[in-house]
Amino acid sequence: MSSYVDLEVPDLVRKYQADTLVFHCLYSLHRGPQCANWYRKQADLKQRVAVMDGGFRGWEQCHLPVIREGHVDLQKQAGYNMYGLSVGRRMAGAGA
Repeated sequence: MSSYVDLEVPDLVRKYQADTLVFHCLYSLHRGPQCANWYRKQADLKQRVAVMDGGFRGWEQCHLPVIREGHVDLQKQAGYNMYGLSVGRRMAGAGA
């Protein structure tokens, strides 16, 4: 039985074969790198595939543009940040 990733990645590789791709997640500790690795396994070795250092939160810390729709609850967002960082570290084997 094929996994979901096996069924989807070949289509993505065909669709984006001429592009440079940058993968990320909240902090790029696990999910972003994992997706980049799944993609790289099936992509042409000449294609540029990268992982954004620091993830989305690193992007924000550099004061790069972010478009938000609606009200942002900063207290909830801080909780989401801590949770995402904790999960990413655990999944990457770095401890919580």
